[in-house]
Amino acid sequence: MENALPVDLFHWSTAVLPLILLLIMLVGLRWPGPMAGWIATGAAAIIAFFIFQAPP
Repeated sequence: MENALPVDLFHWSTAVLPLILLLIMLVGLRWPGPMAGWIATGAAAIIAFFIFQAPP
């Protein structure tokens, strides 16, 4: 079975960006969890749509 998802450094690093953003907002900036979670979820949705061409 062929893997349709590309596995390279660019795609791997963009997939990790929302997690890094969440950690920075929670630990570094001390934002409340719900607010940081919504922003990280929005960043993940934008990355999924534009980088991975996920359907809306």
